[in-house]
Formats: sequence, structure tokens, C-alpha cells
Amino acid sequence: MSLPGGWIDWIGTNAKGQSILSGGVPWKIVFLRKDRSVAARLDAEDGAVQLLGGPDAKGGAYVQSGNDLIKLDANGRVVHQRKVSSAISLSENDRGDVGIVGKTNRRSVLENGAITDIGDVWFSFRPAGGQWGPDTILGQAAWDTAWAPQIHVDRHARTIVTWSRGQKLMVVRRPPGGPSSAPTAEGGNVGASGAGGLLVSTDGTDGMLFPEPGSNRALFGGYDATFHGPAPIAGSAANLAAPWMAPSGRTLLTWRDVGRRRFVAKFRPPHGKFGAGRVLASFNNYERSSSVARVSFDRKENGVISWFSDVGLQAAVVKRGGKFCRTETIARKAQDPHPVVDTARRVSIFYASGDAVYSRTRRAKLNARCKFARP
Repeated sequence: MSLPGGWIDWIGTNAKGQSILSGGVPWKIVFLRKDRSVAARLDAEDGAVQLLGGPDAKGGAYVQSGNDLIKLDANGRVVHQRKVSSAISLSENDRGDVGIVGKTNRRSVLENGAITDIGDVWFSFRPAGGQWGPDTILGQAAWDTAWAPQIHVDRHARTIVTWSRGQKLMVVRRPPGGPSSAPTAEGGNVGASGAGGLLVSTDGTDGMLFPEPGSNRALFGGYDATFHGPAPIAGSAANLAAPWMAPSGRTLLTWRDVGRRRFVAKFRPPHGKFGAGRVLASFNNYERSSSVARVSFDRKENGVISWFSDVGLQAAVVKRGGKFCRTETIARKAQDPHPVVDTARRVSIFYASGDAVYSRTRRAKLNARCKFARP
């Protein structure tokens, strides 16, 4: 398979095996059927049209273009759209309940003897098959932080919204049908960068937040549990540590150790603690290696990790119980690898090479084997 472009920004897949890819030059959003054929290509106007996750359970996705929030179906056609007052974060569950959150009304205030910029955190919710509710102001957030307000809608339509104010994590919880709780400060000091990167299991009970992008610390909590931390989750050598969470809360943490020139990963069971770091591979030239190894899970939550370096495109299987399998080299010249596992248990690793995007597909049978089958 070949797609014009030359680089990949993001790719996701759903339980039916439908995928959405963004990236390329010029920037495109590409909808793929479960057989990997192209259903639609949309012009992303050099990033002016932002993909907000997806695909959903039906293969569609939300995109934001300026002040327009647009829902597209699996063929890239507009289903509905609405106006928004700022850049947003969005979360949609498999049923189609969706929540959005953003910051607006920037202004300067005097706090603790210093002038600081804040904004209003606004929120709106749309039940599956229903209409958007009103935009509601939940509280005020620090404006100049690394993280935007975060949101997660679980399978019960329970919602968690988080943001930062005065180096504190602020949390609002909303039951199905509302109303939202008052914001509460949870956890310890998260620093000037704020906290974000919210990951939560589909049942809403197992979640993580991070004090800054690429952090080696995390806060833990969920809809039913107050967030606590931040606590260390990786060594001080972790560079751009990235967590990848499966629906149950099972998590793989990956990072690049530049000093020792190696890729490292850790496994965490649902509601558990991260185990010891596992060295995946070494590299010689960090400028020719992935900034982070990426992960995809199959339906039984076996994982596939992929990355590239001067050695080539490499990947490894991680069994659902935490066993790391042997690293394999998939291709010699590649970059920006993104693994995707479909419903037929095929592992497709999308990667850029030269001026195009390709995919390598193998039938992995991840639950039975500890390696990739040959193409």
C-alpha cells in the first residue's frame, strides 16, 4: 500500500478495523476501510483542519477547522457541525456520547502578588443521537500552560474534565445527564506547565495524568477515585516518555534513553504499578531515531511496539500479562512508524520512506505467538 505524503502525524483504528491517518505533504486526512483501501482523502489545509481523534465505532471522526467543529462519517462526509469559541479537546465513547472542553476569554488578574493570565474553562456535552447542550463555564484555568484542558467520557457517559490553576490540578466530574460537580484541587504540585495527557480506561475507573509533556512522573485516579501524585514512573534518563493505554487500563510506557542510546518500555496492569524497564533495542544516531516508540493493542490487549533508528524499522510484541517478546527488524529504511492491529489480528505498521507512506502487514496472532508471522 502506498499513500502520497512522506510523513505521518497520527493514525488510529477502531474495533472494526477501520482507520484514519493524517499527515503528508500536502497535509491530508485519509479514511481507510478495514481492508486498508482508501474510503476518502480530505485536504487538511496544511494543518488548519485538525483531526480530534478517531475513528469512532462507525469509522467517523470529529475535526476542527477554525471555529467550526465538524463530524465526518467513515466516507469523509459531513454529518453535522457546530460553532466553538476556541481550540478544544474532545472525547467520544463507543456509543457516540461526546464531550468537548476549551479555554476562552483570556484576561490578566492579580494573584499572590503577581499578574497572571487566566481564561474560562467551557464545556459542552452531546448524548448519542441527541443535540449539543449549552456551553457551560466550569472554572478558570492558567492560560500559559503546556497542556490544554483535558476531557474523558467513559462508556457510562460519565465525564472527567481536568485543567491547571496555580500549579494545582483542578478536576470536575459529571454523572450521566449532569450536572457537573464543582471543581476541586487534587494531587500535589504539578508545576508551571500544568497537568494533562489524560488517559482513562473505558469504564472510567483507572486514569493517569502527567505534569508536563514527556514527563517521567504521573498522577493516578479516575471517576471514582481522587487523583494522587505526581509519582515517578520512569528513570531520570527518560526522554519524551509516552504512555499508551488499552481499554481496561493496561498500559505500556515507552521512551528513548538518549544518554545510553536505547529504547525502553515498561508494563502496567490495570489499576497496578509499572514494572521494571525493558530495553527494546539500541541505536547509534539519535538524530536518525524515533523520538518515541508507538503502541497498538489487539482486542485481548496484547500490544505491539514499533520504532525506527539507524538499525531500521523494528517492532516487538508484548503479551497482555506483561511478557516482552524478542525485537524484530521489519524494514531497513523507514521512519515515523505507527502500528495498527485490526479485528483479523493483522498488524499493519504504517511508515514513511522517501516521499510516500507505506504499510507492512503481518498476521500476528498475538495471543498465541511471541513473534510476527511472515507476510
